[in-house]
Amino acid sequence: MKKYIIILCTLMILTGCVVTNTTTLREQGFKTQLQAFDSIPSSPGLFKSVEIQVRIIVVEDVGYVHDIQPGSDAIYMHPHRIIVIPGKRGRNGEIILSEALIGHEILHALQLQVGGFMNPDEFGYWGY
Repeated sequence: MKKYIIILCTLMILTGCVVTNTTTLREQGFKTQLQAFDSIPSSPGLFKSVEIQVRIIVVEDVGYVHDIQPGSDAIYMHPHRIIVIPGKRGRNGEIILSEALIGHEILHALQLQVGGFMNPDEFGYWGY
């Protein structure tokens, strides 16, 4: 029986059927962000449809971003409409981006291209 459990665990690891620490941390962070958002009072009748234009440049190393804007992990460059963000490769070669970083930079694009959207760098200042 012990032999079968070891084989099963090995197969799960090899096929990627094990929840990793990365997955757990990402899910916890996502849930925490949603809880924070849900704590903001609702806005009855809110409906806004907008379009933005953004070019996304994915770089291997966050150091590239630091060279452009020290202290930042990703940046939105306005009026050029460019997001520079670090990425990584998944198991099958697909690009993985941080949901928090890309979302933050999209908020900058909405704020600066459309208007009427809060600057995400000021959320804490306003208590959000």
